[in-house]
Order: sequence, then structure tokens, then C-alpha cells
Amino acid sequence: MELWLTLILLLGGFLFLLFLGLPVYLSFFAANLVVLIIHSGTRTFSLMPVSMFDSLNSFIMLAAPLFM
Repeated sequence: MELWLTLILLLGGFLFLLFLGLPVYLSFFAANLVVLIIHSGTRTFSLMPVSMFDSLNSFIMLAAPLFM
């Protein structure tokens, strides 16, 4: 999928859901999820937990909470 088509789909879906009356966070989440499914297919759901765990298991990210 080309970049301009992805951006149009994301922005159009986001604005459409906003005009329907959904809150901003739900509109943004739903538009991103739809574009992610269209772009990557259903393999996204199998890669998402691995990606979330890897981002939480990062040694570099440990510095932020320990600094505070």
C-alpha cells in the first residue's frame, strides 16, 4: 500500500468517526486498527503481543522510571 493512500485512509477514517460523534481516543484507535489490518492482514494480531513484550523488556527504557 502506498504512503499517500494509507494517510488518506487513516485521516479520512479518523475524521469520519469524529463526525459520527465518537471520542477522539476511540476514533484514533479504530482508524489505526483498520489501517493496520488492511496494511498487514491478520498476522498483526499474532505479532502484537510479541512487539508489546519486547518494548516492555527493553533495558534502555528502564532508565526513564528509575530516573524519576
